[in-house]
Amino acid sequence: MFTVAAVMRAAGFTFGDIRKWGGEIHLAPRPSDPARRATIESGTVNAIFDEGIKSWAGTALDHGFNFLPVEGAVLKRLVAMGYRPAVMPKSRFHGMAEDITTIDFSGWPMIVRAEMPDNVAYAICEAIDKRKEFIPTDNYKPLDIAQLCANDEEAPYDVPLHPGA
Repeated sequence: MFTVAAVMRAAGFTFGDIRKWGGEIHLAPRPSDPARRATIESGTVNAIFDEGIKSWAGTALDHGFNFLPVEGAVLKRLVAMGYRPAVMPKSRFHGMAEDITTIDFSGWPMIVRAEMPDNVAYAICEAIDKRKEFIPTDNYKPLDIAQLCANDEEAPYDVPLHPGA
């Protein structure tokens, strides 16, 4: 929820404000949790704040939801924090009426000190690789360790990788 909270703060509100305004917060343990889709289909929720959209966006669009752009002063604040501006093309999901200005939140960084010993970095990568079948993904693909460092649409990065990685 780190990025969701950052976007909300940049827009001038918090989860606490939503509760204060009479709203309820329904948390899902991960974007692809079946409860997320079920609440959309049942009409239990009327807004979704999430960093991962692949598993539920089509369902939301089919049920009358629209993506709100991240733009103007909010986008400027997020870019100043280090987020990368992006455009989600209307071709991404059936039912999108227009391209949406947003921020890119692809990939998950693992931040370590540059002086961390290479063997520790290799051990971390090896541990992730050995447990990859237990790590949920939001793109319905098995976790591919090489893809984590591919610097592509699924996992871009703007920082150097540790040599041990």
